[in-house]
Amino acid sequence: MQTFESALPGRRFEKLYEARKRSDGTSRIAFTATGDLLLAGGVVLLFIPGPGLVLIAFGGALVAQQSLWLARMLDRLELTLRKLLRKARSCWKGSSTAVRTALVAGTAICAAGAAYVGYLWLFKN
Repeated sequence: MQTFESALPGRRFEKLYEARKRSDGTSRIAFTATGDLLLAGGVVLLFIPGPGLVLIAFGGALVAQQSLWLARMLDRLELTLRKLLRKARSCWKGSSTAVRTALVAGTAICAAGAAYVGYLWLFKN
């Protein structure tokens, strides 16, 4: 885990891949199998209420430790997400209190609506 944390953004997953490549075959198979299961479970949970994207992210991270191509893709994704987060922070800091309040209220209303629809779908069918 220190390899991941100490690497620069945009190279973290590739460094982790290089470190895992030197490990024994049993752990590589276990990581790949666990990652595949998490990816499959995440895809299923995309269609029903549940943490599908979180499972896909964790599964992708585990499989990326065994795949150079996927490790590079996750490194690119990390850089893109960091860039978007910087833009979102600057927009948030530059917006007025009224705009911030409206965004928080809108998000809360959307989350409550999604929870209610999920409740109706799960318990009323």
